[in-house]
Amino acid sequence: MKRAGRGDRDDSPKGYDYQWKMLLNELHAQMKMEHKDITGFAERNRWFNRDVVLAIASDYVNALKKHVGNLETRKRRSSPYKYTRP
Repeated sequence: MKRAGRGDRDDSPKGYDYQWKMLLNELHAQMKMEHKDITGFAERNRWFNRDVVLAIASDYVNALKKHVGNLETRKRRSSPYKYTRP
């Protein structure tokens, strides 16, 4: 998912790190409040729900496929592979 003013996340190898941490923290908070604060849970779940998680994951997988597809294919012992730096 692209956000205004944040640039293209595909350019940064750690661009999704913050997004995933924020999502996990929000889902954990929702899990704790699901039975205690139904109104707060409903308001927060409007923005962070199954569809949002699927969209973020799909966007991440597409960006990863694009990144790996642009890498040079190398061969070692007749086996092709893509080299990524850690």
